[in-house]
Amino acid sequence: YVHTRTGDEVCASVASTLLSRVPISGNVIRPSMSIVQINERLPKRMRTSFQEMQEKLRSMRRLGLFANDSVPGMGDDEKVVTDFKIDVEGVLQQIQFEHARALVQTRYGDVGARMFVLLRKHKRLVETQVAEMAICAKKEARELLHKMMRAGFTQVLHVPRDAARRPNRMMYFWTVNFTEVCKILVDMYYFSWCNLAERCLHEGGKIKPVHVKIGQGITLTVEEKGTLEKWDLANKKLRDSMIKIGGLIRLFRDFE
Repeated sequence: YVHTRTGDEVCASVASTLLSRVPISGNVIRPSMSIVQINERLPKRMRTSFQEMQEKLRSMRRLGLFANDSVPGMGDDEKVVTDFKIDVEGVLQQIQFEHARALVQTRYGDVGARMFVLLRKHKRLVETQVAEMAICAKKEARELLHKMMRAGFTQVLHVPRDAARRPNRMMYFWTVNFTEVCKILVDMYYFSWCNLAERCLHEGGKIKPVHVKIGQGITLTVEEKGTLEKWDLANKKLRDSMIKIGGLIRLFRDFE
């Protein structure tokens, strides 16, 4: 993730080095490392000067990767060294949101993705604001917002202008409840994973007689060998897809 965002192999190695100090579980405070310690623990070919490392840490800070807000050299004393640790929870939330945004873009296009990002950032926007900020026609914005709402990616809030709470005195704000989005996505991935598992069982049942012959030491015909080879390839694809979806389930299941 860090390499994708920064395009820098050294930054990715820095993140890997810092994550090697993160406890696997529990509420133990994550040990931090100074810029000197980070440089010492990097592979030799990755090590840089103090100034170059400062710049790389600045670029990582701008992406919100660190749990602390300070960066060495930002103060009056250029030799100030601050300890760093990766904001694991924050990075996971970034990855979750980037994946959700990409999914929205696939389903609803670039305009839908822009609206999704805007609503997450600004919390509440009226329809006119969404259209203006997403640079699209109001009609298009309305249609996309309602499509995304039906899928659970957006919500509309009814806010009364006065105590009377009359429908004609309501304000309608659009928003993104990302916790609910994560729940929807994890349910969707569970459903997909179960479908793939059922497909594996169903297709595996068809090839069972061939496996029985192999177990009994009976020589397979040319046709049976071809069927077995096709099943092996299909089974590998199905299992790879299940592993990929399993990773997405682990990513989105911790939404509370």
